[in-house]
Amino acid sequence: MGEPSPLAGRLLVVLARQVRMLRRHAQLVAARAGVRERLAALVVELGERVGHRTDGGGVRIELRLSCELLGEMIDARRTTVNTVLSEWHRRGWLARESGKLLIIREDTLRGLAQSLI
Repeated sequence: MGEPSPLAGRLLVVLARQVRMLRRHAQLVAARAGVRERLAALVVELGERVGHRTDGGGVRIELRLSCELLGEMIDARRTTVNTVLSEWHRRGWLARESGKLLIIREDTLRGLAQSLI
């Protein structure tokens, strides 16, 4: 067989990213990570994948992410996700507006996500 087509090459890159994300999630589950750690890992991952750096040094995620959807992504209840996001907002770690997130303290969330790995 010859070299993969450009489309096949891109699909392999996407697959590799998905495997890496699943591996991180599996590490969190194996470490018995709580909702805060799993949510922090997800938010940081989304910031890396689809976020845009702001002039203020934050990372804006333009996707509309409901607490229900985030909960489904990390196997948590919507109310628990809302409670954690509200706590992080009070602490100044992130801001929420119309379902969109602005990560203000990426280093803090990254540290929380990696605290059990």
